[in-house]
Amino acid sequence: VTVSVLYCETLRPTKTALRFNFFFHQPTTNPKPPSSAMPAKQRPMVDDETNARADHMMEAPDMSKFMNPNVAREFMASLPEQMKKRVRALQGLDKTFLDQKKVRDDAESKLMKEYEEKLKPLAALRRAIVCGDEEPTQELIDEGYPEEHKGEVSLEKAEGVNPQVAAAPGVPNFWLDAMTHHVIISEIITERDSEILSGLKDVSYVTLDEPQQGFKLTFEFGENPFFEETELEKTFVMGEDMGEPNLESAKATEITWKKGKNVTVEIVKKTQKAKTGPKKGQTRTVEKEEPCESFFHFFDAEDPNIEGEQEEYLSMGQAMCEKIIPFAAEYYTGEAPDGSSDLDEDDYGDEDEEEEDEEEEEMPIRGRGGRGGYSAPGGRGGGPP
Repeated sequence: VTVSVLYCETLRPTKTALRFNFFFHQPTTNPKPPSSAMPAKQRPMVDDETNARADHMMEAPDMSKFMNPNVAREFMASLPEQMKKRVRALQGLDKTFLDQKKVRDDAESKLMKEYEEKLKPLAALRRAIVCGDEEPTQELIDEGYPEEHKGEVSLEKAEGVNPQVAAAPGVPNFWLDAMTHHVIISEIITERDSEILSGLKDVSYVTLDEPQQGFKLTFEFGENPFFEETELEKTFVMGEDMGEPNLESAKATEITWKKGKNVTVEIVKKTQKAKTGPKKGQTRTVEKEEPCESFFHFFDAEDPNIEGEQEEYLSMGQAMCEKIIPFAAEYYTGEAPDGSSDLDEDDYGDEDEEEEDEEEEEMPIRGRGGRGGYSAPGGRGGGPP
């Protein structure tokens, strides 16, 4: 069998598809006559070969080869000399494929930089409108007005609108509402996070300059009562293994929380009882900081002891770059897809499994939460499109 792969464009933005072509060749050896060529009375319902294949499929797979670091070397040593030469030639072709892929990737990186430069004026105008620094032109309003609503719906007549909301400059809670309309991001945004994110002025990203691969996200807050920084950044540095992107490292702005404003921790009151000394048996109540769920764990420093933590944050970063930032208005209104299709099947479980998980002992939550804090991860490589 020969397999070829083609990239196909789809109707959805930022989406491509793969088409696999399988070409089956006539065997060079004399094939076994098909059972359909036998008389009906002599043709068995299921032949021995089929039974043997079914039995083999029912057997537990041999996983030992995946644990053997020398499996490739041992396999090559077992091949006849002439076949080894053919395989080496095929591996040479693989290297040529990777070289050509690098040429393509370099061209894509250059094109992405040009694309980002062209988007900067549009992003600046969006920020100005969202923050109330500038009013949109009638031409821009008409461009965003749905064709089916023209002449049918008036923008001047709005019923039941809060006068304070109507008088507010810009578009309040724009980025918060946009983010909460995507399932991957909304599931880690808490009520306390919402108070901070409601003041978000802009979100942007840039791809990293060569030779690095990856992207950097910037969340602009301006002066705020929660932390000292006016911007928070998160950078994902990507690598590649046999043509597949993988996360090499992640770094972020260390948040300097103002007193009593750290939303990545909560104050828990605990009762302590003296076991010895003159106060034996007496109790006292103490307050202790413990980690809690928060969107702002996204900016935690990378912890090598927590496997897969940054990969989860990478998924959120990719959703911001590929979905939220370029289509922010559609996510704000709720018209854009909510991201359910981006979830892995592993993100869904049977109800019975969930009940069993609830019965298990709850694992301690990790945390750091910036300077003077302790935090826990909240909760899906490649960079932006």
